[in-house]
Amino acid sequence: MQEQKYIAIAEASARSGLSQDTLRYYDRLGLIPSLKRNGGRRMFSERSMHALLVISRLRDTGMPLAEIRKFMQASGAALVDTRLQLFREHRAKVEKDLEVFRKAMALLDFKVWFYGEAKRLGGLEKVLPFEESVARYRRETGRSTDW
Repeated sequence: MQEQKYIAIAEASARSGLSQDTLRYYDRLGLIPSLKRNGGRRMFSERSMHALLVISRLRDTGMPLAEIRKFMQASGAALVDTRLQLFREHRAKVEKDLEVFRKAMALLDFKVWFYGEAKRLGGLEKVLPFEESVARYRRETGRSTDW
């Protein structure tokens, strides 16, 4: 059996991209499994580091810490059902968010094209009226204007 390796908080911070204060906060919330102490100093295992990756990705997608806490602290017979439900609900939220971002990107693509054309042609008046620019953008790029 291979011996478990542990790293100090400074290295865990560097590897995870999270500040030491954030790691301490997550520890106080009970979010980090397999966290050991050595003379009062937090020591992180590979399992702890994986948990930090999961927490970071969930936070990146807007999951509140209270929900992450439910996920991380689920145990016993309810563990699979609790985690499955949390991930299904959060996945649905992320799908909606992705649609919002897709529409925002479509608008940004148009704006980059629009102002690029204005610069290329020598002024905004050269790409106006706006409705004609939108139609020309669709024709020339084949892109959606579903904003």
